[in-house]
Amino acid sequence: MTLSKISFEKGVKGVGLNAVGRYGNLVIKFATGIILARLISPRYYGIIGLALFFYALLGRVGSFKLTDAFLKRKESSEVLRSTFFFLSLLLGLTSFSAALILFCILQSVYSSLMLKVLLILSLDFFTSSIGRPSGAILRKELKFKAITITRITSIGVSSVASILLALGGYGIWSLVIYTLLERIIRQFLFWFFSSWSPTFIFNKKLAKYYLTFGGILLISSQFNFIFLNMNQFIVGTWLSSVDLAFYNRAFSFTNYLVVITGPIISTAQPIYAESQENKRVLTKTYTLSLSAITHLSWPLSIFLFLVAPSFIELLIGPKWLPAASIFRVFILTSLTLPLIDLSTKLFNMVGHPKKTMKIKMLQGFLTSLSFPLIYIFGVKGVAFSMGIAASVGVAIIFYKYLPEHISVSFRKTFAPPLSAIISTLSIYFFLRSYILLSIIPSHPFSLLIELIFKASVFLSLYILFLFLIERERLLRIVKRLYKAFI
Repeated sequence: MTLSKISFEKGVKGVGLNAVGRYGNLVIKFATGIILARLISPRYYGIIGLALFFYALLGRVGSFKLTDAFLKRKESSEVLRSTFFFLSLLLGLTSFSAALILFCILQSVYSSLMLKVLLILSLDFFTSSIGRPSGAILRKELKFKAITITRITSIGVSSVASILLALGGYGIWSLVIYTLLERIIRQFLFWFFSSWSPTFIFNKKLAKYYLTFGGILLISSQFNFIFLNMNQFIVGTWLSSVDLAFYNRAFSFTNYLVVITGPIISTAQPIYAESQENKRVLTKTYTLSLSAITHLSWPLSIFLFLVAPSFIELLIGPKWLPAASIFRVFILTSLTLPLIDLSTKLFNMVGHPKKTMKIKMLQGFLTSLSFPLIYIFGVKGVAFSMGIAASVGVAIIFYKYLPEHISVSFRKTFAPPLSAIISTLSIYFFLRSYILLSIIPSHPFSLLIELIFKASVFLSLYILFLFLIERERLLRIVKRLYKAFI
């Protein structure tokens, strides 16, 4: 059996198990978010959103991208693991110390409630530093079943706890427990399933490798963080907590679209590392992953763009409707974000993290456009700046960096889903104007009926056109998937 075929079958099985965990996690988070949004004031969402910004900023320093550095190495020796553990623990303590300093500095700028939330969330830096190596070991060994159980268990327990607290009137603290408890349980289960405990071994040479490789990725990661999250700081500081709540709600819905592609991207990463010198396998893995992303996420994004106001009103109520226009801007950005993530994972695993760093630096710089745009378009201006930065990043990746490693036919990859989407839209708009709206009955659940009906029509048309465009290829993929699992 060829390496290409082995990698394909391992990848398919990994995607399947990974998808169960990620999508199960996604469904629970989605349902919990809807319930909490109906029970808790948007103001509290704005306060915790600002606290999460500072928490995530410090947390990225604590992680130092050690997991990526660990996955990059083909071996998985005890000295490599233990050095990883002690470095992670040291960086976790550093992050918590930084949180204490930040708590003191920001007291004259932000509310005491936000700072208390930040300090409590920072307790996770300890548990994350302990569990991070175990999680990396599970990923390296492709133990996606254990990862799946961990994800679903941690989010399930934290969701139940947070909903009960919200029903009890605990407001923002139910959101804090939701975030903190999920991460604590996840790190504990990672440690439990990996069946690994560190030994007192610390290799200075390996530590230097971790810090050098991880440091380059950290710089990239911080610019990526600025690209994705600095706008939360801008909105929460210069506008209001309510504006930030609408912004974050729209952004979180967009994240669900991006998470859909997560199993594909995370499964491709270890295959990149395993086959980093095999251009043929790299090309095939990347092309299949890119095709899966565009075929699955693009039609869903376009449909949600069309029904954004109804979608938000149905799920979390009319008080959140101002988030609909922001959500539409983010949806357009979501078309490109998975493509960037898939490509930068490839660059990192083949030993070129500086390319990722350059892309993220440029995107971070371009988000500075949010300052003038926020005065012109309000909160939507902040979302516009992300879209501009993402589009520029994709252009550089596809036309400059990617051809240096693999050869991808973008026309063959993008043409089928784009053609199917355009054909679907043309028929959908005709049906919506003359048929769909007239046959939907007036009913207390008419909004739900309308969305289900429109989604059914849109999805059916898309599948039909896609099958007409690339029937043979789809049948061939289905057969390969069947052989891989059966």
